[in-house]
Amino acid sequence: MGKVDSFAIPGLELLFYSSDHPPPHFHVRKPGEWEIRV
Repeated sequence: MGKVDSFAIPGLELLFYSSDHPPPHFHVRKPGEWEIRV
């Protein structure tokens, strides 16, 4: 069984796209400035 913990970072968007390509990762975005994949 999986466990999910959630959190927020002020000023950033943290996104997980369920249909995104492997390997599993999420996107961290500062709107209008940059985006990274972690």
